[in-house]
Amino acid sequence: VMVTGNVVRDKECENLIWWQEKGIFVASVTNPLSREPQISLEKVLSQPMIVSDAEGMFCESLNQLAENCNMSLNTILRVNNSRVIMELVEKDIGISFMPEYIAKEKIEEGTVVKLPVEDCQVIYYTQVLQHKKKWQCLSMASMLEIIKQDLKTLAVDF
Repeated sequence: VMVTGNVVRDKECENLIWWQEKGIFVASVTNPLSREPQISLEKVLSQPMIVSDAEGMFCESLNQLAENCNMSLNTILRVNNSRVIMELVEKDIGISFMPEYIAKEKIEEGTVVKLPVEDCQVIYYTQVLQHKKKWQCLSMASMLEIIKQDLKTLAVDF
């Protein structure tokens, strides 16, 4: 089983692979916020926001951040495809909140920036778990090797 969110601790399961990931706010390099050295959470939450699936972990985290600030999100688009979200952010249609690894390539290319948001650190974990009493088939072992190779490519410690 692959799960994302808080760390799962279950005596019946073995944690085969786990890694930590960060949620970040991203904007186009042409967005005025991209030139600010520090941005308040309230200011970033008031911006036109492109969000992912309403029931997804990142949308829930974003809604929780807004609720903690007694704000509601300025959602302009709800898109269930991270590639499309990145394209819209690049075109400065709005800003978004997403896993850092999704934005990494576009940040390195210089088309989007990670916004320096004050007092905002969203950390989550992705884990691959297996029941301790279950046999690991060859296809599962192969899948784990593929995940490990992808994590090395992304320079993620696991």
